[in-house]
Amino acid sequence: MIGTIGFKDLRIVCILGIEDEERVKEQEIFVDFRVTTDFSNSADSDHLEDTIDYVTLAEICTRLAKENQFQLLEKYAAEVLEAVLDNSNILEASIKVRKPKGLASAAYSFVELSRKRT
Repeated sequence: MIGTIGFKDLRIVCILGIEDEERVKEQEIFVDFRVTTDFSNSADSDHLEDTIDYVTLAEICTRLAKENQFQLLEKYAAEVLEAVLDNSNILEASIKVRKPKGLASAAYSFVELSRKRT
């Protein structure tokens, strides 16, 4: 039984950007994340250890943003996908990262990436 799990609007405060101010002042980013996996075992067992824990996914997103000072949304998103796909139970992952202060005349700038297990 193949399905998806994830979250929307994970708020992370971090250093991310190329402008001088962005390199020294933390700002908010928001992350939407989803993974595709086989839920057969977890649907039968009803045990957390048999599924993909979205709390763990959120922790990975947060840790990578806070431990690194990425310049580009693309690099951050790619690093998250790479880290998550280390879990062999994940078949596909997609991430959307929004930066509200990325463009003064827009609600936010964003990047969206997807990656399948090869």
